[in-house]
Amino acid sequence: MAESSVSATKHPSVLEHFIVPETLPPGDFKAKCRYCKPEKYIIASVKVTTNWWKHLKRSHPSKLKEEEDPQMTLDYLIKTPAKKYDPKNITQISGNDALIEFIAGDLIPLSVVDSTNFKKFIEILDPKYQVPSQKHLSNVLLKKKYSVVKNKVIEKVSKATTINLAIDLWSNRQMKSYLGITGHFISKQWELESVMLGCNRVIGRHTSDNILSWYEEVVAEFLLSTKVRHIVTDSGSNIRKAFCNLALPGFDLSVHADEEDDTDDENEDDSVSVSHSLESNVVLDHHACFAHVLQLVIKDGLAKIGHIGTILKKCSNLVSFVRKSTIATDVLIGEARLQASNITRWNSQLKMIRSILKVPDSKLAELEDAPILTAHDRNILNDMVEILTPFEEATDTVQISCIPSAGYILPCVRGLDHHMKGMILKYHSTFVQALKSSLRKRMAYYEEQEAYIVAAILDP
Repeated sequence: MAESSVSATKHPSVLEHFIVPETLPPGDFKAKCRYCKPEKYIIASVKVTTNWWKHLKRSHPSKLKEEEDPQMTLDYLIKTPAKKYDPKNITQISGNDALIEFIAGDLIPLSVVDSTNFKKFIEILDPKYQVPSQKHLSNVLLKKKYSVVKNKVIEKVSKATTINLAIDLWSNRQMKSYLGITGHFISKQWELESVMLGCNRVIGRHTSDNILSWYEEVVAEFLLSTKVRHIVTDSGSNIRKAFCNLALPGFDLSVHADEEDDTDDENEDDSVSVSHSLESNVVLDHHACFAHVLQLVIKDGLAKIGHIGTILKKCSNLVSFVRKSTIATDVLIGEARLQASNITRWNSQLKMIRSILKVPDSKLAELEDAPILTAHDRNILNDMVEILTPFEEATDTVQISCIPSAGYILPCVRGLDHHMKGMILKYHSTFVQALKSSLRKRMAYYEEQEAYIVAAILDP
């Protein structure tokens, strides 16, 4: 076999350290080391040079040039992993923290850590980093991180003089119930702070006693029993009664509403404020969420829509038809996607109507077998958009974060009342009459509450 030196300009630089066949075969072959005595042959190939690099680094490290760097292949990195960081290594700990931030911040499934491709990606970035298993991530790392974050929250709220809570109880698509509690307070630096106190899985019937028990567990966990001054929830009768029953030592209960029978689910009713006087003359108030009460106003109006309900049903059927038809989807290429409505958010119906009105009549006419909207139907839908848009704007306004929104409530109430006076003059329909009547009835509570009057005055 003829042997010769191989130029580094034609082949990987590692071959400069070996004597190889004059014509390199496509697969594995033996290359004789220039430095070994007695002679030693190392098997590898031009595509996978790992064995030659390993031989040089192990037996002749002084022969390697400073600029030379082994061209490690992905297969080598996977099959021959580097020594991993110790669990107490600062780089490993920092990597774990960054992984948790990535998963929690972007709501990534925990199973990502078991993905082969994810592990390859991390291996390329840092071969020494040990990707934790899903079990270790879930049972150890996340719990440790939770404890750290929880202690920081406890430390932060401990410095607050008072704190106000927003509480929501809901079920996900699998019908599992959760209780969410956020705290809002002003720091000593006069900055508005918001913290998540809990998003807890709760099991059991949504009775007032259970709701109160779940609430008290969270409040006690964060040492807030004496600091809570205002609580905002929806106006379901069960959650209302829960705070009517808040019989802590030293509380004198006075309920500013007619007594309601408890129910097991989130029944909706008029606005209510429940005050509990502490021995220290500090009052804890329970308020109905303005956005939720506004939703009840819309619900009252929609209950009186009469023939308009037929048009809304037609709109819903049209959206459903388009979403299930590839032909319809092709026809509407270039148009905005039609929005479906849902029973949870009233403004989803408004968004559905707007999305349909944006599509030209000529395009909708091309949809075979689809529900047909007449010119009269479209006029009715345009009227509904005009009537309901201010309600949507009010809902969005009071749901802003990072700044106090209580000061916006009374201006919203007055603005909506003024809007409905104009709508009554323009549209003589039971829908508009029902909206106006419900608005007056349900919003009277906010105009009587000192907290909202002061909030509006302080935020001119």
